[in-house]
Amino acid sequence: MDGGRPIMRYWGKAKPKMSSGPQWHPLVYHCLDVAACGRKLLEADMERRRRLARLTNLDEEALLAWLGFLLAIHDVGKFSDGFQNLRPDLLQALQGRGTKVLYDERHDTLGWLFAQDNLPAVFANDDAEDLRDLLAPWLSAVTGHHGWPPRNPNQKALLLKRHFPVPVHQDAIRFIAELSRIFLPEALPFSTRDYNKLRPLFIRASWPVAGLAVAADWLGSNQRWFPYWDGSPLSCERYWHDVALARANTAL
Repeated sequence: MDGGRPIMRYWGKAKPKMSSGPQWHPLVYHCLDVAACGRKLLEADMERRRRLARLTNLDEEALLAWLGFLLAIHDVGKFSDGFQNLRPDLLQALQGRGTKVLYDERHDTLGWLFAQDNLPAVFANDDAEDLRDLLAPWLSAVTGHHGWPPRNPNQKALLLKRHFPVPVHQDAIRFIAELSRIFLPEALPFSTRDYNKLRPLFIRASWPVAGLAVAADWLGSNQRWFPYWDGSPLSCERYWHDVALARANTAL
């Protein structure tokens, strides 16, 4: 199933053992399913889209691209060993290994910590601390897609080291980098130079964005519209354009 691409070796959704049909759905495809639902929800609601664009001081098209990227990384915490080990049979089948790491921290919090720690470097921004502050409300909103914000636990570095060993960390970074290439080919739609102006706007915007993330995840997780993939592996870009957006249209 992985087609030689490591990021395809992670499951995002799975059926109970011995169920009929495809047993699991690739994590990267589930993330794109949810991003497609979020985009179609905003495309279908012009007033909500315009209001959010005004609130964030972003152009509408730039906003759609930015939110598409954010929703596509909403489950980056599921790359973690703890989550993947919820199905040790799939971990063994997909990656040829096991782990003793337990699911002792939820994937929403793990995703929040991982994204906060790594996104500034992905975007190669010189003002890493300011960028981290600007990203925080957005990332909290999309990783908290089960209806409440992610936790801010102690010993963050140890949590990340345990749940994201080096190969897993590298795969998650590859995934984020590929999504940034698809959704944000011209880099971020805002600048840290406008930190003082944008920070309060982004905090306010996190409330409607959190609602959008919950709705998009609910839709994108429904097997009626997003059945588990059982075909040949597709690149993220091709799956986004050829599969996820079409299925999101049907769901809407």
